[in-house]
Amino acid sequence: MRIRVRRSGGLANIPRVVEIDTSTLPGDEARELEHLVKQADVPRMAGARATPGRLRDSFQYDVTVDDGGGAQHTVTTYQGAGTAELQRLIDRVMSLQGRSSGPTP
Repeated sequence: MRIRVRRSGGLANIPRVVEIDTSTLPGDEARELEHLVKQADVPRMAGARATPGRLRDSFQYDVTVDDGGGAQHTVTTYQGAGTAELQRLIDRVMSLQGRSSGPTP
């Protein structure tokens, strides 16, 4: 499974992209990320676009999950919006930036 989080917006609007391939992670970490994807229910929310929050210069997050079987789902949310489960997924993926397996913006 590949999980890509693209953060844009903010005061300087400098995009940041973190892409993780769970097949390259140790088993526990891979299972944790796959569990977070299930909890956030990204496939069901695919195509959804949250309304920007009231925060000035807030971040926009585009979360894309490729299940490895040809299905790809993208959801867009904003800082302070979206579900707690989706925010946990975003936070966890962003924390793995140094282990990113994808392209830079």
